[in-house]
Order: sequence, then structure tokens, then C-alpha cells
Amino acid sequence: MSSNLPCAEIILEACKKLSHILGSSFGPLAFHKLIINYHHHVFSDVIYSNDGATIMDSLPIVNPIGRILCDLSKSQEEQAGDGTTGVVLLCCELVRNCLEELHLKQLIPLDVICSNLSTLKNVCKETFLTIMQRDRVMMQQFVTNNCEIINFICKNSLQSKELRFHIEHFKSILTEGFSNGNSIPKHTKFHIIEGGQLNDSFGFNGIFMNISQSSFSKRYAYSSSYLDKLSKCRSILLLKRQNLEMNQKEKLFWRSLFELGTSSSGIIILMEGAFPFHDIFYSSDSNVLIFDKLSSKHLQNISHSLNLPSIIPVGSTTTVENEDLYIFESSPNFSIFQNEIFITIPNVCDFFNIIIRGPSNTINEESKRSIKDAFYVIKGFINENNFFSASNTSELCGGGCHIEMSIWRDVSNSSVLSKGISTIFADSFLSIVRFLLHSSGFKHDSEMIILRLASEYSKNPNSFFGIDLTNQDSQTPIISNIIEAHIIENLRVKKIMIELAIETAINLLRIKSIDFTN
Repeated sequence: MSSNLPCAEIILEACKKLSHILGSSFGPLAFHKLIINYHHHVFSDVIYSNDGATIMDSLPIVNPIGRILCDLSKSQEEQAGDGTTGVVLLCCELVRNCLEELHLKQLIPLDVICSNLSTLKNVCKETFLTIMQRDRVMMQQFVTNNCEIINFICKNSLQSKELRFHIEHFKSILTEGFSNGNSIPKHTKFHIIEGGQLNDSFGFNGIFMNISQSSFSKRYAYSSSYLDKLSKCRSILLLKRQNLEMNQKEKLFWRSLFELGTSSSGIIILMEGAFPFHDIFYSSDSNVLIFDKLSSKHLQNISHSLNLPSIIPVGSTTTVENEDLYIFESSPNFSIFQNEIFITIPNVCDFFNIIIRGPSNTINEESKRSIKDAFYVIKGFINENNFFSASNTSELCGGGCHIEMSIWRDVSNSSVLSKGISTIFADSFLSIVRFLLHSSGFKHDSEMIILRLASEYSKNPNSFFGIDLTNQDSQTPIISNIIEAHIIENLRVKKIMIELAIETAINLLRIKSIDFTN
């Protein structure tokens, strides 16, 4: 990939201008912008906001690079619901550093830089995995240390006439549901299977699907090859199909998907809408299994639990990329209850399933109400007494920068990136901390604060230090253990933000020409 200097200068200028506009609107103490849009000098819209997505959507941006960054902010809003300013700032800083520090100063080719950005994305994924595993251990310790209180809650909540004989059994199910995750389960689903005894009930963290409710899977579930296909599945794809009429784009999409399932490990598709049997030929050689007819809410909850970037609308693209897939390690399993077949994919997400089995629907429904009450009482107790709390914590816009500092440390020390490149990439994440401090009125102290944070993270791999801006009367930000200060950062939002920023930076650096005619 050869250098195209005029193109690089246009991209660089666009990123600098947007960083300048949005930088002062980043964080909980940031400035609001007053934007007046005139329409033929007759009337005007007045917008007053510090929300990145709103500001970018209100600006009359004609630069094609600026429009790409506007779309980036919209994608962050759609997929995460927050982080719309941070994702643009991070992307702009990555592009600026790559062009100024690596390409123009060190003369590193753009294709080499893009390859290193792809490596950076993998390093960030490892950091997020480490944070999740550490949180999981802390959650297990909390449940263990408060076992007596949780036992007491269960005994007082599981008081239906049927459950009083099975309190210990359901207490262990509920305790396991909280102690297996890295946080309070994001979503909980109750499944009722009529037949069996109440002490046959069970729970687990993962995905639990009834094959008989899927028009696709129940057609193939009893074939000799289905179990073999299932054992090969190592990834999940989420789809939404609402098109009633088949078009060429959708045909190409399904063909691409089945080819991917044949050439790689198998794919399990969880899908809203029905699979179009009459229009699409399903290849028996493809290791693709489809669970269709899921509700929109159920699919959305699974998406949030898996931290998948998005649910792909069928017909919106003709190909499926690896980043669209959620990869898991252990094989899915078959389970058969009352002549119905179920598939289980354990420990792939923070989705806690409670499967209630009882001799009659009346007993099952009564048990469900009691177990659900107990679950939410325990959840409330955990919320009120530990750092995963919603009621006693402050979730800062921009966060306490704990995640950015963790990534800075891991990128700086990465063995898969050269020292010169890793330093430049790592500084892009420190820039997010600078933006937060500058927009909060602490520009003069920012470098000293960053040095202190860097020192904490360099000497302690498990540091939770960050910036506490909750005391708005303070003349200086408090640097503290953000968990002890009850400040939480949304891991899912930050993960989506960083992945989208890196992907967009790669796309911008690959642009060879810019058309201003449209």
C-alpha cells in the first residue's frame, strides 16, 4: 500500500477538527455546545448538548471523512447506547498518531500500520478477558463470604408450599448463578418443562434453547449428522430476518454463510424470524445450525450478554466477517426432557437460565414466582453491598479511566507489537484520559495525574486506580481505587467503543482517494 500524502493530509485534518470540537464535551463535567442550524435564513434549530452523537448529527459536515466519523458515532449509539464521544475521539487519536508519528515521521508503510492495528485489537480483547476473569473471581469471593446471608434470603423467599421441601436444592441453584459470573447476571430467563420432579430443576450460565421451537432445527434434529455438526460448532452469529420477499442480496448472504460454515468450524445461528426454506437450499455439507423464530427481546438480551457488536439484519450485507461471530471453546450439548430436545452452550455469557421441572404446570408456575422473588432479593442484596452495585455507585461518562489505563499498560508491555509502535498506540489511550481531564477543568494538572496513574498501573498489574470526578466542588480530581469509591465502568460499552474505533481507524488509513463531488 503506497503512501497517498494529499489523502492522508485530508484525513488528518478532519480528525484534528473533530477532536477539537468534541474534546471539550467529553466527560461528566464537560462543556455543552450551542449549535444553531439555519434553514434558508428563515428559521433555525437551536441545539444545546454535550452528547457526542447529538453534536455530530447536528453539524453540517460535508467532508467524507467527517461523515464516516459521524457514522461511527451512530454505530456506537446503536450497539452500546453510550460512548458516542469517546469512540470518535479514540479513533481520531489513533489515526492522528498513526499518520503523524508512524507514517510521516518514521516512514512506516500504511499497510504495516494497519496490520499492527489489527494486532492492537487482539491485545485489547485479551485485556478485556483478563478484566472479566478478575471480576469473576471477586464475585465468587463475595458470594462465598456472604453465604450465610444468602442462605437466609433463600429460606425466607422460597416459601411456596411446594418449594419448602426443596429449599436447599434451589438455594444451591441461585448461589451458583451468581458465583459463576463475573458480575450480576445481565439477563435471567426461566424455562418451564412439565414433567419430572422439582428437584430435577437446574440452572446454569449460558444459552439454553428448545430445538422443537425452531422451524429449522426440529426439521434436522433427528438426522444422523446433526449431532456431528453440533460437536463442530465453535461460534455464534445473531441474525434478524424481517424481509418477506427474497432478493439477490439475501441469496448471496446465505450462500456466503453456508460456505463459511463448511470451510471453518461450525456456526450456530440464533435468529429472529423464520428461515426461508422455500427460497434457500440448505447444503448438507455445511456445519451451520439455525435456531429461528426467537423473539426480538430474547435475541437482544443474548446480544448484550455475549457482548456481540450487533445483530445483523439479513439482506443488509452479502458476506459474514469473523468479527461478526462470537467464538466459544467447549462443545454444545444435547439434553432430552419429556421427548423435547434442548441444546445447551454453557458459560459463554452472563445469561443465567433457571430450568424448572415439575409434575404439573400449576406447580411449575407457582414455583417460578417464588424462585424469581428469591433471585431478585439476592440481586438486590448484592447491588447494595458490593462494587457491582447500581444504587451505591456512580457510573461516569468516560468512566474512571480504569479500563483505558489497563489497556495502556498491556499495549505498552505487549510482546507482539514493536516497542516504537506499541508506545504510539498506548499514547492514544492516554489521550482519552487527557480529554477527560481537560474538559473537566484540570488541564494544568493532567500530565501529573497521568504520570501518577501510569506509575500505579506499572507497579501493580491488578490496580483499580482511576479518576474520581464525583465531587464536583473539588479543585482537583481524586485519584483513588475506583471500586472503593463506588465508581463503575461499563465494560460492554468500552469494549464495543475500542473495537469500533480501531476498525474505523484501519478503514480510514486504507482510503486511497476521496471524492468531494457527492
